[in-house]
Amino acid sequence: MLVARHPNNDDSQQSTPRVRELCATTVLLSADGEIDACNADEVAGQIEAALDGYRQLVLDLTAVTFFGTAGFAMLRRLDADCRQAHRDWVLVPGSEVRRLLRICDRDGTLPTADNIVAAVAWLTRAEFRSA
Repeated sequence: MLVARHPNNDDSQQSTPRVRELCATTVLLSADGEIDACNADEVAGQIEAALDGYRQLVLDLTAVTFFGTAGFAMLRRLDADCRQAHRDWVLVPGSEVRRLLRICDRDGTLPTADNIVAAVAWLTRAEFRSA
């Protein structure tokens, strides 16, 4: 369940969590709204909980309307956790996330794809590399 905070902070306007199993080993997690210092830890916990039982993750942040440095720190922790667990993952960033990645991830160390289809294709190739 990914619940990012919406700009007006009205709980009735929280994003609808979207967790979708793409196959037995891969899950698609999507969020919208804001990811910042107020909720990055909560979002990270939701990602961690949704990953249970999956070896691959597509994290869709294309609908995120604000992405702060706490969100970037969350992605770095996710990357480290996935590496430690031997879990492949791909981020599908929207414009707000891309803006911060251009500043904070200049070397492109986080795995990204332009869209969900490209992310799934990358994960399919990754699965064959690790087999």
